Amino acid sequence: EVDWVRVWTGTKSPPSIVTVDNADVAFTAAAGSWTSSTAMSGFFGSDYQHDENAGKGSKTFTFHPELTAHGDYLVYARWTAGTNRAVAVPMEVTDAQNVVRSTTVNQQANGGSWNLLGGYTLSANNAALTVGTTGTSGYVIADAARFTPSAGEAQATVVDDADSGSTVVTGTWSVSTSTSGYYG
Repeated sequence: EVDWVRVWTGTKSPPSIVTVDNADVAFTAAAGSWTSSTAMSGFFGSDYQHDENAGKGSKTFTFHPELTAHGDYLVYARWTAGTNRAVAVPMEVTDAQNVVRSTTVNQQANGGSWNLLGGYTLSANNAALTVGTTGTSGYVIADAARFTPSAGEAQATVVDDADSGSTVVTGTWSVSTSTSGYYG
């Protein structure tokens, strides 16, 4: 029995840390109008982008890392904090199977530091981190993303409550998104 086989031609590059700044136009894509700013300290590089606290639900800012190898990565995001920031900012990581994994972050806290979003198996071809504005109130910040190779951190199997083929429900349960910090 063979489950899967991976084949390389040439020399396989080891995974390395990749940081994408909002100013790296070759590795970022913005949908909607985003504004450059240096008003708040703690940003990475020369500035950060914000959504102007307008056009909610129609704007995204995507970081496309140039990964050196397919593998397990810890994905981090960076923003500047402030009391006028959004508290439930959707962050979506596109994994090696082209599946989007979602989480929400509070951008009023932990500004000026790398904030871990989770461990993922990523492809060198299609990995991405997308910062969204849907459901937010307050400024959404897109500053930088970091993809750090991990030693098997992403190998854990995640079973979400929405995975009907992997979960069994007894009794009546309600679906909720009222408190941030949930998976999926």
